Amino acid sequence: QLASELMWRCIEELYQIGGVICTGRAGTAIKKAFNRKTGLPVAMKIIRVQDCVGQGVTRARALKEAQLLSILDHPNVIRVFGVYESAEEVVLILEYCDGMRLCDDCIQQRLTVSLGGDLL
Repeated sequence: QLASELMWRCIEELYQIGGVICTGRAGTAIKKAFNRKTGLPVAMKIIRVQDCVGQGVTRARALKEAQLLSILDHPNVIRVFGVYESAEEVVLILEYCDGMRLCDDCIQQRLTVSLGGDLL
């Protein structure tokens, strides 16, 4: 619990956290935030580890996602600016991308969600 509080204190020193802009599988949410020094928006993907048990989202998978995104350099791939973790949560600080979600795009293109997942 203390580690989680310290983690959030560090995050809140760097970012002004806004509201939830998207929710995913059980235990995940994305909030819009702003870098306090630059004013630029970021997306904070918050993964509550305990809530994700049995949902296919694990601490290892979240950290692997961050690692993969950090090495990819392509205009169509969201960049990772930071990763924070405690026993309860993993928080990914991501490039903010305003617009439609992949699920919305899949529906418009008449793709299935499973195919959209394979694209990731």
